[in-house]
This record gives sequence, structure tokens and C-alpha cells, in this order.
Amino acid sequence: MRLYFAGADGTEKYNQALFTGGVKYRLVSAYTLGYDREVPDWPFKSTMIDSGGYSARTRGVEIEVEEYVDFLNRNQPDMALELDTSDVWQTLANRKILQAKCPSVYIIPIYHWSDYISSTFRSMIDDLVTDYPMIAVGGVAGVSIGREEQFELYDYVFQRTRDKVKVHGLGQTSKPYLEKYPFYSVDSTSWLAAVRYGCSMVDGAWKEMTKLQAKLYRGQEALQKRIPPEIRHYLKLEDYFTRLWGKRGVVWT
Repeated sequence: MRLYFAGADGTEKYNQALFTGGVKYRLVSAYTLGYDREVPDWPFKSTMIDSGGYSARTRGVEIEVEEYVDFLNRNQPDMALELDTSDVWQTLANRKILQAKCPSVYIIPIYHWSDYISSTFRSMIDDLVTDYPMIAVGGVAGVSIGREEQFELYDYVFQRTRDKVKVHGLGQTSKPYLEKYPFYSVDSTSWLAAVRYGCSMVDGAWKEMTKLQAKLYRGQEALQKRIPPEIRHYLKLEDYFTRLWGKRGVVWT
């Protein structure tokens, strides 16, 4: 399993911390970075681009698909998540434009929770499995659904993809899901929780710091002392699930 570390975007010190920490896979948000900017040139094994469509929508910003086309063609990433919107038909139109105008970039289609609960679009997963060697699943951010609903969504998806179609889990590093489903890759910003929220998973459980501790950890001390163990923790998580699914006979290449 590949863990794409997200959240560094254009922050040089974070990209450096990831690279020197041994991270191979990075996810960059085009929206957060800025559509007129270049992706920081660090020699990661793979860089995935996220359009940032969800973040933009929460801020009332509409991204033009041609902006994303220009960004991808300038930066030439290995792969990129499609420009999804709240309108499924517009998302499909964007996908076709991206595929036609960015021929050297693999555009990853996304199957959302909202698609799953729609009687019109639920079966769309069958077309994706037929037409694409790799898809993404998500759309649970900002949506009030519980653990059982997420299991229901993943059950439905993985019954169809099995170990034949690669699945990328958007914002997913929760152990119960990674233990049950053979994700090809996932992405997460959780490695930055110590500096963003004063929280950590390094000791095996989500621990909240006092306001004073959190304030201290958000400074340079966090970068020098807290970020490296956070990175090591998630690299161990990546290795654990890679080996777990290898023992179960699922080895992605």
C-alpha cells in the first residue's frame, strides 16, 4: 500500500521534511498551491495531484477545468485526481476534457458517497471498474456519516474492484478500513496534526495537547522535533499494511 503524504503543497520546509524523512509518495493540492504556480521540484518516487475541488467549493470558489488542464500540462505529474464538482454530469464532462487535453497524465476518476446513495448514479462504479485500472473512492469529508455507512460504501466498491482494480482512498488512514480492504493507495494530512491541531497518533492513540503545548508545537520546535516522529509513524503504517496484504496474497505493482 502506498501512503501519499498530503498537505506540504508549496511549503518548502514540509517538502524537505518529507523527503529527508524517507517519504516516497506525495500528494499536492493544486488549489492550495495555486493554479498559477509550479509544484515544488523534489525527487519523490511519485507525486499525485488533487484538483482541490472540494476545498474550493467549501470556500465558494469555482475552478475552471481549463485552469486545471494548464496546471497539469505545465507540471506533468504521474497522476491526478479529476476535477469533481457537486454536479455529477459536470464532473463527467470535466473528466473527458482532462483525459483529452492531458494525455500524458493519468486522470483518476472518483466514486463518491453521494454517488453510492443515489439511485441514479450508484451503479456508476460498474462502468468505472470496466473502464479504468485505478479509481479513487471518497466524498465522505464534510458529510455526516458514521463508521457503518463507510463500511457499507467500501463493501460495495471492493466487491466490484476486488484485487483487480486499484483503489485510492481519499483522506483514509483509519486502521479498521485499511485492515479490511486492499487499498492500492491512500492519502492523508494527519502527519501534520501536531502542528495544526496539537494532536498526535505517534504513541498509538489520538492524544490532544494542552493549549500551551499546542502553541509551542506549532512553531519551529514542531518542525524539528515533532514532525520527524510523525512521519516515521505513518511510514510504519504504510509498511505494516503493505506486508499485511502481501501475506493475504494482494501485492500491487
